[in-house]
Amino acid sequence: MLRILPPSLVRERCRELLTDAHEQVNCYGAHSMIACTLDNIDDLSWSYLGDILGFSTTKIGSVSFSVARIDEVVESALKNAISGQGQNLRFSNAYCVGLADRDELYRRALEAPGQNFADGLPVAWLIRRASGRPEPLSAFRVRGPTFFENVIANGCKHGLRHTFVGATSSTLDLLVEWARENYPNSTIAGVYAPPFAPLDGEFIEGICNEIEKQDPQIVWLGLGTPKQDLAAEKLALRFPSLTFASVGAAFDFKAGTASEAPLWIQKSGFEWFYRLIKEPRRLWKRYTIGSFYFLRSVLRTRP
Repeated sequence: MLRILPPSLVRERCRELLTDAHEQVNCYGAHSMIACTLDNIDDLSWSYLGDILGFSTTKIGSVSFSVARIDEVVESALKNAISGQGQNLRFSNAYCVGLADRDELYRRALEAPGQNFADGLPVAWLIRRASGRPEPLSAFRVRGPTFFENVIANGCKHGLRHTFVGATSSTLDLLVEWARENYPNSTIAGVYAPPFAPLDGEFIEGICNEIEKQDPQIVWLGLGTPKQDLAAEKLALRFPSLTFASVGAAFDFKAGTASEAPLWIQKSGFEWFYRLIKEPRRLWKRYTIGSFYFLRSVLRTRP
């Protein structure tokens, strides 16, 4: 059964485990590292505490999801990006779960170091059901476009440097304009619109060159699924101190090149239907055939 603990108990349990380890180890280096962690436990990120406890994960289909509220994930992302603790954040929905079930390469990308969060309400509902807890669905969902805006907003006071990778040059220009109008203190280190090309060594190298020139702390990928998650897996290995976040349609929503569902529709569980109406030719397979694969994956892997 999934356990979701209140923050005070999480930190207290971590403190207990680390204190026990500190008393038992003989290696001086490990002893010093544990002592340092204990001294700074109140400032540690949620993802770091989660690694210590091994808590807040559940599997939907063949994909393991980290379970957290969006404010916790924003806090964790900011702390890790600012301190240079590399992380790879993936926002996965029902389509991702269904695709991972039949695409081994993609499944391995979602199993790579990093965290998967429930971007869609169907996945959030299944996580809540597995937890047996009565919290609202919002406690289990981390919507990628909302996370994107929250991190940009909260990163202003820290001077967090952002790079946007994906979409087209014109969309990225509009995205930068949106960021500067709505969050004038945000720091956009640069943008890069990769060519429409296969995800090969040359494609990855082009992104790496831009990252090295722009020197960001967090790299946002809007390359679409599964391309962005496959690219993030490779990029995270090349830049282990950077944060990578794959946020899909967030670029188009904030740039205004695609229509974002009103908040009440996002909360209703019918955002997929809104998007289908807006882009039927591009999305009909995702929301029809993709839904079938999602259900098949969930049913095949349920206990």
